[in-house]
This record gives sequence, C-alpha cells and structure tokens, in this order.
Amino acid sequence: MLARSPGHTATAIIVAALGIGANTAIFSVADHVLLRPLPFPDASRLVNVWEDRTSRGSPRLEPSAANYRDWQRRATAFEHMAAHISYGANLIGEGVPERVTGIGVTGELFTLLGVRPLTGRLITPEDDTPDAPATMVLSHRFWTQRFGADPHILGRTLTLDHVKYTVIGVMPPDFRYPSRDIMYWLALRMTEQDFAARDGHYFNVI
Repeated sequence: MLARSPGHTATAIIVAALGIGANTAIFSVADHVLLRPLPFPDASRLVNVWEDRTSRGSPRLEPSAANYRDWQRRATAFEHMAAHISYGANLIGEGVPERVTGIGVTGELFTLLGVRPLTGRLITPEDDTPDAPATMVLSHRFWTQRFGADPHILGRTLTLDHVKYTVIGVMPPDFRYPSRDIMYWLALRMTEQDFAARDGHYFNVI
C-alpha cells in the first residue's frame, strides 16, 4: 500500500522524522536545564539574587554594586554571596588581536561554587582588592585553542584593552560558568567608590 502511494509515504516519513527530531531537541534542552543538577557541590543550595522592580516593569533587575555590598554585609539567609559582571575585551600582543569574552568576579565566587582548577590556583578575596595585582584564570577551551595548552601558561602576562593580567590558573574542561562561551575570569578589584554606586544595575549575584 505504501509503494502504491509514494507521495503520501514520503510525506508520512518526513512528518515522523520532524516529530522525532523536535521531541529529541526539546528533551535535550529539558534534560540539561530541568533534570540534570548543576555541576557543583550542593547545587540545590545555589540561587541567583535579583532586585525586584516590578513597579517599574522589572521584576528581575540586576543589582547595583551598592545593593550587592549591602546584601553581602547584612543578609543572614545566605552562607556566602558572590557576584560577577560581563567583561568583553580585546586581547592584544598575542599575534592577531582578538575580541574575547569573559567575566569579572568577586573573590568569593570560586569558593562559593566549590570548584578546583585544573592547574594553578583560583581568584581569592586577596586578589579582589584595588591594590592587588591584576590576575586572571583561563577556561580550558581558551587555553587549548588560543595557547595550544601551553604547560608554561601560569605566570604569563596577557594584555586585555591595554591592561596587563597575570594568568594564575586554568579551569577543567567541564567548568563552563556561567556559560560555555566564557574564556576567562578576572578579579574585579573594585574600589569603595565603585561599590557606592546605586544607579548602575549590572551585577549578577549568586
């Protein structure tokens, strides 16, 4: 019967294939987002914290630096609190200049997530002070693709937008926080004046 109606047969096969493909794609997303736990110790205790500006149409607004600092000092519901901000920059002095995507982090972030580096060490609160040397940690993918997994990468100086950063660590290949596109993590080194600002809403708080 299928052979006598090749047009209908082809249509049925195509519809079935599309349906199976769509279901597979949806399940893959649900599996990663809803079913699998986050790849961190005590993942069920991790939360994002937002400002609630529902009255102004923003029920989930990124916190200001000043509000983050107030929460960190005064909130009693959290064992630890850390923050990060997006940090796109131009990598120069390493062959062809390249636009690279990373984040600046407060010194508590890696301790909060309970992770370890593949090599070297991670950013600490001591690195996250205005007078501390500029330090950075590389993602495994960035380290292998841009620097050929150079075993001597630790201590090397990289220049991002004319600021020199010392590489202090490399993360394992499965560490992709907050996304797989992140190439590096920098110590924020914000001043008290930076933390006094309440008008800029750009912190991601965890």
